[in-house]
Amino acid sequence: MPYHQQQQQAIIVLKHEGIIKGYQGEIFPDNTLQRYEMALMIDRISTIYHLYDTLPIQQPHYIPYTDVQINDPELQEALKNLQKYAIMKGNNGKFFPTQQLTGEQLLALFGRLLYGLHDAVTKPRRGTYQDFFTQHNMIP
Repeated sequence: MPYHQQQQQAIIVLKHEGIIKGYQGEIFPDNTLQRYEMALMIDRISTIYHLYDTLPIQQPHYIPYTDVQINDPELQEALKNLQKYAIMKGNNGKFFPTQQLTGEQLLALFGRLLYGLHDAVTKPRRGTYQDFFTQHNMIP
């Protein structure tokens, strides 16, 4: 199957599962993702596939972020869950909901979500990834 068709099939499945939701029925595949959009998607994935059940609670009491002015009950619940399990974190009480995510941040999020990794593992590396992987015997 050509790559473009694989992408379309993936989008159809994600929309069917309720993981992504379009705006007025439209999906914009060329747009970049913002932190609040990723928070919603990760919470939906974690809920649908019961991933929260596999993770330890990191912060049992939710501390509301001071910069999230988006009035969406689903987002507010997602932020509580993601903070509780330390999947998406803020900085000094701020979540920066409209900030775009880099590929590195996205991979770190999936590391926390799928493997329960902590900051010591998922912090951005300033050296090259090749050096890091070699140092930790992750390249044969």
